[in-house]
Amino acid sequence: MTLQGNEIYDLLAKGITNSEIAEQLDLSEGTVRVYLSTIYSKLGGNTRVKAILLKEAIKNGCSLLVGTAIFLIILK
Repeated sequence: MTLQGNEIYDLLAKGITNSEIAEQLDLSEGTVRVYLSTIYSKLGGNTRVKAILLKEAIKNGCSLLVGTAIFLIILK
C-alpha cells in the first residue's frame, strides 16, 4: 500500500468520514473513495466495517484475528 493509502486507512480506522479524510489530506472526496476502493480490494473486503476490524486485529495482534475473521465471514 502507498504512503497515502496507509494514511487514509489509518484515518478510516479512527472512524473519520470520507469528507473529513479528504479535508485533512487536501484531497477530493472522489480521490478518497478511489483509495478506499483499492484498500477494500487489497483486504479482500468490500465494506468500511471489515477494513476497520482487520486494522484493529492487525494492531492488536493475532489473538483478535481469529475472532475478526469469524465476524468477517458472518458479515459477508
